[in-house]
Amino acid sequence: MAPSAEHNANSSTGESQRSTPTPFLTKTYHLVDDRTINDVISWNDTGTSFIVWNPTVFA
Repeated sequence: MAPSAEHNANSSTGESQRSTPTPFLTKTYHLVDDRTINDVISWNDTGTSFIVWNPTVFA
């Protein structure tokens, strides 16, 4: 049985939303990438994840 038109519309909407990062992810990326606050949050040595060095200040 073919998916309904409603299901197709929801699928395409979900796909387009995934191609644009959410504001939370964008803000988090910019915080991690800001070298002036590396004592609070920074990328790990390989740049594949980030470390929150000072959770109190980060919060």
